Parts: sequence; C-alpha cells; structure tokens
Amino acid sequence: MLRVGEIGVPPPWEENRISSRLEFNMDQDTPADLAFCMMMEKEYKGYLPLFTDGSKVDEMKHVGAAFWCPFKNVSKKFKLPPESSVFLAEVYAIKKVLEFIEESVEEDKVIICSDSKSAIQAVVNANTRAKPNRDVLICYIKLQDILKKKKVVIQWIPAHIGSLEMK
Repeated sequence: MLRVGEIGVPPPWEENRISSRLEFNMDQDTPADLAFCMMMEKEYKGYLPLFTDGSKVDEMKHVGAAFWCPFKNVSKKFKLPPESSVFLAEVYAIKKVLEFIEESVEEDKVIICSDSKSAIQAVVNANTRAKPNRDVLICYIKLQDILKKKKVVIQWIPAHIGSLEMK
C-alpha cells in the first residue's frame, strides 16, 4: 500500500480541492454534442477542453487509452496489457492527459472530460481510499501539483461526445 510521503502524496492540510462534476444536464431533445457546447459556453468559457477515453474490445484482447485536445490538434493513443480492465484504461487516459497538461499546456484553466464516473470518483477521492490503485494515486498527486498553477475541472460527459474513438 502506498502511504503519504511515499510518492509525494501531500498531507491533508496541503491538499487542493479537486473540482469535479458527475452530472451532465441536457434536455432529452438536445443532441449531446450541442448540449456539451452549450455547457462549455455557459459554464466553462475560457477553459481548454481535453477529452479522455479508455476501452477494451475483442473479449479481453485489446485494451487502449487515449486523450484528445481539439484546440491544440493533439491526440494520443496508448496500448495497454490485455489483462487491463476498462477502469484502468480510463484512469490511464486521465494520467496521460495530466502529463500532457504538465508538459504542454500553457492555459491556466482546463476541463478534463471523461465518460467514466468511476475513474473520476477514484481520482478525486484517492486520498480517502484505503488502498487506491497506483495509477489512481499518481493521477491524484499530479492533479495536486497542477492545481498549484492552474484551475482544473474534471467533468463527466456521456460517451462519445467529442468523437474520441479508440480504433
């Protein structure tokens, strides 16, 4: 089990609050992509959107993760071991987008969009879990470091908004 101090987990009094939203309000008649654009305009104007996804296909033979930053024309795909779960693929995608933010994003406000509520909850609450997965804990630590310099929101969105495909 990883403990405070082992890989840079900040003590509770030094933690930044991670902003996440697990709801996505949209009218039943509004297409999801349009609802997303309306949400961005109304609530996240000036934020750089980044999309993440993880998937597993072909009955455990192919597992992958990806992220996409449309305004920087960047998309990255990653192959994971076949025994990896969809949850781990989703967390890995978040980890890789956080690395991208650390290394390449100058904007001071970003919104990470994921279709995995469980991955978002795991990352946001990693400091309260008895035995968090190592990648979950690394995401939490990276987020804590990024939050010292940038405003970050992790937003749940319905699957396939933004058309990030894992092909």
